[in-house]
Amino acid sequence: MEPSLSTHALREFCAVAAKLNFARAAEGLQVHPSILSRHIKALEASLGTPLFHRHTRSVTLTEAGAALLPLAQDLLSRLSDAEAMVSQFSSEPTGVLRLSLPTSFGQIAIGPLLAAFRRAHPGIELEMRVSDDYVDLIGDRFDAAVRIGEHASGTGLRTRRLAETNRYLCAAPTYLAGAPEIRGPQDLTAHALLHFSPLANGPVWRLTGPSGEIVVPVRPTLAADNALMLRQAAIDGAGIALLAGFLVDDALARGELVEVLPEHRPQPAMISVVFPDRPIMARKTRVFIDFLVERWEYRPLWYQTG
Repeated sequence: MEPSLSTHALREFCAVAAKLNFARAAEGLQVHPSILSRHIKALEASLGTPLFHRHTRSVTLTEAGAALLPLAQDLLSRLSDAEAMVSQFSSEPTGVLRLSLPTSFGQIAIGPLLAAFRRAHPGIELEMRVSDDYVDLIGDRFDAAVRIGEHASGTGLRTRRLAETNRYLCAAPTYLAGAPEIRGPQDLTAHALLHFSPLANGPVWRLTGPSGEIVVPVRPTLAADNALMLRQAAIDGAGIALLAGFLVDDALARGELVEVLPEHRPQPAMISVVFPDRPIMARKTRVFIDFLVERWEYRPLWYQTG
């Protein structure tokens, strides 16, 4: 039988302690909440003490759980460092690489690269969480995350900038043909606006023009947390959207979308990879970051700055 304080059990314990919610912890671990709950109960039974207080709408650490948490986190961190150190002596990086990717960018820009990465590094198994939700890399035990836009790296994290992507106000010609004329940013409020709800700024669009930055309040007729849905809605004539170049460069080139107010553009968004700050980076993580840097060195379409 597996020892009660196995690394697997400690990872599950730390995940629940980080989220204080079994459902969210189970989502990060990619297991069913009932299975995770059963594992934690088995751990508590083997230790002879409860680690969590389970309330109707909340979960809190017991005194024993609070005492165990920093020791468990330190042990898992040391194990990661040990694995990273030993991996330096391997001729080929191996292991499971856990990645967090934003939904649209993951599908459009990273998905097509995965087969080539696996061919280059067959010893690495990929496990990806594709979502625009913020992921706690350390608490959820991810090796790296690709993120778009400004973000706080947070304690214990490092950031490697990869590229930039322009952002545009754009709409279908069919929509603009039947809509009020747009002379400046102030006219946007009279239009149907399609808004990407996870934007850190909230329901506002920040545009930079000849006179500096202008903040446009947005009362969207369509708001969604999926940029590909907004892109399709814009192409279908539903309104004006603010979208990144990697999403719309092809549609702009084909004339399915046209840029609105080209003299008042949103600031470009930075594309970065974020990873835990360890004394030694695991080779599986390093080769993935190096792979992305090499692939994007020659500026693909979505990187254009014209």
